[in-house]
Amino acid sequence: GEPVNLLFMIAAPNTEDNVHLDVLARLSNLLMDENFKENLLKANTVEEFMAVIDKAEGEKIEEDNKPKDNRYPRVVAVTGCPTGIAHTYMAEQGLKDAANKMGISIKVETNGSGGAKNVLTKEEIEHAEGIIVAADVNVEMSRFVGKKVVIVPVAKGIHEAEGLINKVISGDAKVYSSSAKVEENTNSENESIGRKIYKHLMSGISH
Repeated sequence: GEPVNLLFMIAAPNTEDNVHLDVLARLSNLLMDENFKENLLKANTVEEFMAVIDKAEGEKIEEDNKPKDNRYPRVVAVTGCPTGIAHTYMAEQGLKDAANKMGISIKVETNGSGGAKNVLTKEEIEHAEGIIVAADVNVEMSRFVGKKVVIVPVAKGIHEAEGLINKVISGDAKVYSSSAKVEENTNSENESIGRKIYKHLMSGISH
């Protein structure tokens, strides 16, 4: 309901690689950074605007390519949204930023339009203090049986990342079983069932 002040148009080849989806995912990720948005708005020329994007993307690539230590992450997470583009990667970035701020190691698996990326290994799941599942589509949950899991809509991975991580490391999360119900800060049985139906429908739309 507010005026738009940044517009992006993407031109991409019509190929099976779906390049435009990769661009959208990367752009959504970068736009989580308020400084990045502010710098775009301050740009007075095309060259300045593009320089802001190039700098941010270069830093992102450098961050992604940093050598990983051999220790297992304290927290692991899975994100996913119906379209598998914007919110999937915004939640990933939100969780990473919050974990970095808190000094906690994290690994985030994304269930995006191009399939699952950064997939969690069996060992990483076993060694993690807990798991965050921030998704509006169905994800493979059987691998988390017996672990403490927080299950929330993808939007909470974007806006409440720090709280979710705190819940996991405090040991306040519930142990997941194959019959576990979605936890959404509600005791409504009907809402849990409705949530399940919604996720099934959204998974179908995504496919």
